[in-house]
Amino acid sequence: MPVRVWTTLLLVGACVAAACGSSSHSGSGTASTSSTNPAGGATLVGTSWDLQTYSAAGKMVPAAASASLAFEQQSKLSGSTGCNSFTGTYSVSGTTLKITLGVMTAMGCVEPARQAQETAVTKQLPMVTAYAIDNGTLTLTGSASVKLLVYSAASRALTGATP
Repeated sequence: MPVRVWTTLLLVGACVAAACGSSSHSGSGTASTSSTNPAGGATLVGTSWDLQTYSAAGKMVPAAASASLAFEQQSKLSGSTGCNSFTGTYSVSGTTLKITLGVMTAMGCVEPARQAQETAVTKQLPMVTAYAIDNGTLTLTGSASVKLLVYSAASRALTGATP
């Protein structure tokens, strides 16, 4: 098999094992709902988010499909665009945030709205320069404080579980 196919298969397997991009898997740690960002931006580590809106042609557009973003330990990042899953890294200092995308699966988006969302997410994540968390909402901004992406805290509760 070509190297790209193997890379995609390995990433998909890793994502399945780690439940990448899933908003219905179980686990601990919902995103912080703090209205302040402590020094060092520690509130991002271990949080998971679901895309609500993204910037397109200068206005915020509602997400067309389920997409996620998770800030993991050791500056690792994972998520989904609504079509594909990705990994990457991030660095944070105060409210300053830099995201570098890494490996991404290469499945086609058949719906134009999903493709537009994927294009916006993959283009805008590397443009992020800062973040703010307020009442369970993560806002990612670019230069001149332009709003790029807005996520809500992801629920990681067990579905169908009874107390």
